[in-house]
Amino acid sequence: MPQTQPANPGILLVHPRLLAPSPSSAASFLHWTKLHFRDMLRLDGVTCTLRFSAPETDAGYSHALDGEKMKTKLPVYLYMCVLSDVGIVKEAPYYGISRKLKLDEEKEGGDEQKKEGEEEDETMIFDIVDAKFAVYNSLFEGAGGTSSFPSITAMTTTTTTTTTATITAGPKPKYVLVCVSINPASTSSTTTDTSSIPKLLHDSLIEKVKAAVPPALTTQSCLYHWAGEDAQPDMHPFIDIGVSGEWMVMVLLGDEEGKTLSREHVCSLVEGWVGDCARGIVGAERGGKVGFGVWEGEVLMG
Repeated sequence: MPQTQPANPGILLVHPRLLAPSPSSAASFLHWTKLHFRDMLRLDGVTCTLRFSAPETDAGYSHALDGEKMKTKLPVYLYMCVLSDVGIVKEAPYYGISRKLKLDEEKEGGDEQKKEGEEEDETMIFDIVDAKFAVYNSLFEGAGGTSSFPSITAMTTTTTTTTTATITAGPKPKYVLVCVSINPASTSSTTTDTSSIPKLLHDSLIEKVKAAVPPALTTQSCLYHWAGEDAQPDMHPFIDIGVSGEWMVMVLLGDEEGKTLSREHVCSLVEGWVGDCARGIVGAERGGKVGFGVWEGEVLMG
């Protein structure tokens, strides 16, 4: 009897940028995202689909496609698909999902909604959005003790067609994602075991966050490692790993009441941690690099 390969959980990380940012293109992309996430969640092994966003007014985030700006400015949107096995994105069902800009709507009950005689629109999502991708392996889940990262059940409600990020009653939860990129100093420039550095950074950040945030807020975390070029889906341009990090720590803060959590406060907290602690752990004086971004949850489906 052939042995089955063990599952290799992880994420597909996406950095999308609008080619011509405007309220209209942003609205079109948001609408497409919800339908695309619906389709992604119908794949076996896709457990969660998430869109986070930063304020357009934050100078550290941009839709700019200039090579140098893409290295210094983080994307306004950050997308993440949580996978029970990263091999899913190399299989036919994933490739078969439509990337057309105008995806099929659905009526209640799951039937496709299409007007009779309507011509097929061949416009693709990549006609309005540039996207870069990276596949990361999940190494371990830390703070929160959840069975899967991230746990967003408080944000979702199930309908007859799919699971959506719509809250129909009660307080609206708020989520803030911290993404820390880690490129340790090379082994030739330090005697420290570089494989231990990401775990040290994860633990240090979680300690800092838990000491600063109110107990009512939930804290979940995970450590990721870049899965390499072989794991990348075909025809999916790479995210610059110098930007997203060979290693990555993600921390998801949740506020079920939506009253206490502030992205601005989280930014200040993490910025202070990077300056006071993280650069020393990563070996910045020997060429190690650590960066971070902070986004708010906008479309969370699972």
